[in-house]
Amino acid sequence: MGLELYLDLLSQPCRAVYIFAEKNGIPFELRSVDLRKGQHLSDVFAQVNPRQKVPALKGGRTCQGQPVWMSTWPGSTQPCGETASRSCGIR
Repeated sequence: MGLELYLDLLSQPCRAVYIFAEKNGIPFELRSVDLRKGQHLSDVFAQVNPRQKVPALKGGRTCQGQPVWMSTWPGSTQPCGETASRSCGIR
């Protein structure tokens, strides 16, 4: 799978990114990050997002940690109309 989403679904911004990806049929692999346990502060997660914040997205060698970018970037990897009779909504 190409995209990996690093999320804690207890976080509202993470849920928004998750819902966006699901609704638009964007294939991704969910990587859970437990904020209450401080997993986002680990050295391993810092390699994904140096700011150590979620949500974070990794696609190949590209990493995004800004929710604004994440709400547009995944859809741009798949042209509008290519999802099963649904438009991704990004022009």
